[in-house]
Amino acid sequence: MSKQTKKVTLEALAATMEAGFKRMEGHIDGVEGKVDSGFKAVRQEMSVGFKKAEENREELARIISNGFEHTATKEDIARLEKGQVTLEQGQENIQLRVDSFAPYFEVKHLERRVKRLEDRAGIRHSIQH
Repeated sequence: MSKQTKKVTLEALAATMEAGFKRMEGHIDGVEGKVDSGFKAVRQEMSVGFKKAEENREELARIISNGFEHTATKEDIARLEKGQVTLEQGQENIQLRVDSFAPYFEVKHLERRVKRLEDRAGIRHSIQH
């Protein structure tokens, strides 16, 4: 097996290398442009994302702030508790009054029953209405 060797002059080698470097420069320039445009797109997307995140954070802060505006204070709760105690006392007073009328209703009921019995028996009524 014989190897053929080609003799190359120094000028030819330099010319070949120069042509190769020029081809690589064209490819490198294209890659650099693509990388730059890719980074630019990423920066734009990140900018949009950060802007949306800021808007969301501000909206959340407004929602929380509005929620606290309508939250009862300790004074509001104390006033409600006092009102509840007053209401419970009023209910107790009403119950006591109703209980005090119970014997009256029982007596009236008994009077009606006695009157009916007296009417059936033909007895004169001793209670005047």
